Amino acid sequence: MNINSTINYCLGLSYYDLENFAGRNFMVVYDYVKSTSKANPNDVLIPTIFTCIASDGSLSEGEWKFIMTFIGGYSYNEALATAGEFYCQEAQNVVRDFINAFPSNVREAYINMCLAVLSVDGRISNYETCFLNNIL
Repeated sequence: MNINSTINYCLGLSYYDLENFAGRNFMVVYDYVKSTSKANPNDVLIPTIFTCIASDGSLSEGEWKFIMTFIGGYSYNEALATAGEFYCQEAQNVVRDFINAFPSNVREAYINMCLAVLSVDGRISNYETCFLNNIL
């Protein structure tokens, strides 16, 4: 998987197309987790999404609005506090181990979903790129 080409792809999409791209990839991961685990897929995926968002130490309002379209249920302040809980190396290690257990197509869908979320504000920071490279 070439992260830089996917970043460029995501940055070139309209908001609507980015939303569709994220949603399609989220469903690939959701369906896989649902079919292979007894856990509620949202209970497993939502913390990993917040870990991805928290990788640069912030949560933009654009990122918050975007993720609410497919995970819902968080005010901005709640989402900010939740992202803060997952701003740590331990959470990143859990995500790395989690996605490395996926088959390659599901791992790619997870990364695509994260890249879509991270690019919604028109940029992906070096911290976010480093996080993604480290979990692969």
